[in-house]
Amino acid sequence: MIEQPASRPDSSVDQPGTLRSTRDRLLHVFADLTTHGIAAYPALGTDVEGTRNAIRRAILARFPHAIGSYIFWSVPGDAAFDANGELVQALTLHHSGQDVARAVCWKLHEAGVIVEGAQDQLSLQVPVGQRALPDRSAARALA
Repeated sequence: MIEQPASRPDSSVDQPGTLRSTRDRLLHVFADLTTHGIAAYPALGTDVEGTRNAIRRAILARFPHAIGSYIFWSVPGDAAFDANGELVQALTLHHSGQDVARAVCWKLHEAGVIVEGAQDQLSLQVPVGQRALPDRSAARALA
């Protein structure tokens, strides 16, 4: 069964001057995407195609006239993060189509997360080498 999409995690990442790991930034972007009608799930499912189908069914059961936009990374993909939330291997993000890929790429770019991959395919790659960034309020205070 598919649960509700990502919600903003309760953590210190919203406090001025704190560093946000790649995982934290992804979770915040996923939470933001849900406010725009894109179901976003961290660490969901082990079989990508089965998970895609389950998400589509869950969306349509709840919203019969929905487009069915989604993004997720799989449970095995979650192993790409170390204990500090930084990537030790590339993370694959699976999505429902080109429009979602564009929105995801834009939001991740805003969050300082590099994404690779063609937007017309059904997956994007978040490569290793992302750096923890100060949150926006800290960056504004330094400007």
